[in-house]
Amino acid sequence: MYFVLRVLIMERFIFDLGLGWTMSKVLPYFVFLVLGLIVMVFIRKYAKNRKLRIGAIVVSIIPLSVYFMINPIYESDFANDFSSHQPLANISEVDHLTIIAIPNCQYCREALGRLMKIQERTSSVKIDFKVLTSDSLTLAPYIDEANGLINVVKEENFAEFEKVAETRFPTYVYTSSSESRVWHNDQIGTRALDWLEEQLNK
Repeated sequence: MYFVLRVLIMERFIFDLGLGWTMSKVLPYFVFLVLGLIVMVFIRKYAKNRKLRIGAIVVSIIPLSVYFMINPIYESDFANDFSSHQPLANISEVDHLTIIAIPNCQYCREALGRLMKIQERTSSVKIDFKVLTSDSLTLAPYIDEANGLINVVKEENFAEFEKVAETRFPTYVYTSSSESRVWHNDQIGTRALDWLEEQLNK
């Protein structure tokens, strides 16, 4: 448990240094790889037992292996699989990031957590969290979590928004003067988040 907490603290520390989403995801693996190599060199240099020196090779991969078990990495973690459209002015204002969400959606709440981090790092006021509902009460959990930093609003134009989202929630939409980029929840990874932060920082 202590090791798990140290891992989580380290990852958060790297992210809080201001490094990008992709770098913050990759760098801990590099750190644990280097740590393993240092342990291997130390053992091979000072151990007199031949078996122990040979075993140092196995020992060297333990830190990285343990970290991977705690925090596995997948190709989708780095995804940036957007679809490009003519500007969707009715969905998202120009230079705004809009998330299309639905009530009582675990993945939507996780997306809101990411948005809070993006807002913290960019100080952007151009982030809109639109919930497809006609019941204002269903906004309460999102509004509480957003704590006034993200614009959480009710959206009753279900048909147009569901067409863009393809009933896959949450869906991210960023609109520029020339196009709208759309990511569904399984298409947005660290490279996409890095790109979005860059746009919101302009």
